[in-house]
Amino acid sequence: MCGYAQWRRLASSSLGQGALCAAPRRSAAVTVGAAGVCLRGLVMGMAEAAPGVSGGTIALVTGIYDELVGTIAKLSPPSFGLLRNGLKAFWQHHNLTFLVALGAGMAAGLLAMAELLVWVLATRPALAWSFLFGLMIVATGGVALQSKPLCLLALGVPGLALGLVIASGSGLPEVGGSARLWALFGGGTLAATAWIVPGVSGAFVLVLLGLYAPVLAAVHERNLGDLAVLAAGMAVGLMLSSRLLARLLATRRQAVLGFVTGLMAGSLLRLWPWRSEGAVVFPTAEAQSLMATLGVATLGAVVALALLAAGRKAG
Repeated sequence: MCGYAQWRRLASSSLGQGALCAAPRRSAAVTVGAAGVCLRGLVMGMAEAAPGVSGGTIALVTGIYDELVGTIAKLSPPSFGLLRNGLKAFWQHHNLTFLVALGAGMAAGLLAMAELLVWVLATRPALAWSFLFGLMIVATGGVALQSKPLCLLALGVPGLALGLVIASGSGLPEVGGSARLWALFGGGTLAATAWIVPGVSGAFVLVLLGLYAPVLAAVHERNLGDLAVLAAGMAVGLMLSSRLLARLLATRRQAVLGFVTGLMAGSLLRLWPWRSEGAVVFPTAEAQSLMATLGVATLGAVVALALLAAGRKAG
C-alpha cells in the first residue's frame, strides 16, 4: 500500500492534477535547463526509433510535454515576421533554446538507437521487446493515475479499443527500393502527428505504411536526401497537430489523459515480447528464456520509474 501511495504521488508530481474531466486546467510551469531537456530528448529519440514506444509518452512522464506542444504550436509562417524585430525576439518567442536542446538530444538518441536496433532486433528480439514492455507498463500506470475514474471509463475504453486496433494491424506492404520521396514526405507527416500524441508510436506508423525499414536504413546509412524529405513531412505534421493538442490540453486535460491512457494500454499488445511465429503466446510457452525476459522487463520498469522521478524533480 505504501508503495502504491508513493507511486501515485510520484506520478502526480510529474503530470499534474485536474479537477474535472472536462474542466480547464492550467499546468504549473516546469523549468528544465538545456542539459535536462537534451537528456530528455536523448531518451525520446531512442524511444521513437523503436516501433510501439512513443516519444510523446517520454515527454509526458518527464514533465516537458506541455512546453513541447505549446512551443511547436507557436511555429507558423506568419510568426517568422518576428525576424523584423531581430533574432533575439524571434528566438525567445519560439523558445528555440528548448527546441534546439531537445532536437540535438533526439538526433543523438535516434542515431544511436538505430545502430543498436539493427543488431538487437535481428539477434535478441524477445529481450528488446521485454524492455520496452516493462517501460510502457509503468508509463501507462503513471498517466492513468492522473486521470479521473470517470474519464478513464468514458474515454479510456475508446482509447484502448483504438490502441488495440492500431497495435494489431498487419500494415501495408513495404515500399520497395529506396522508397519514393512522396511516400517519405507523407509518412513523415503522419508519423510526426502520431509522435506528439502519447501512446502512439511514430515508428509504428512507419511500420504500418511500409516505410520503417527504408527509414531505418536511411538513418543507418546517413542518407541525407531521404532524411531531409522525411524531416520536411514531419515539420508539416507537427505544425498541423500541435495547435489542436495545445488547445485540448488547456481546456480538456483530464479527458486527454483518459483517452491517452487507453491508447498506451492498447499499444502494449504490440510490445508483448512472448511470441511464436508472430503470434502472441503465454510467457510459460517460452520457459527457457522466461527469467531473462522477465528480468529485462523489470529493468524497463525501473527505467520508467526513473523517468517519472526526473519529471517530479523538474516540476
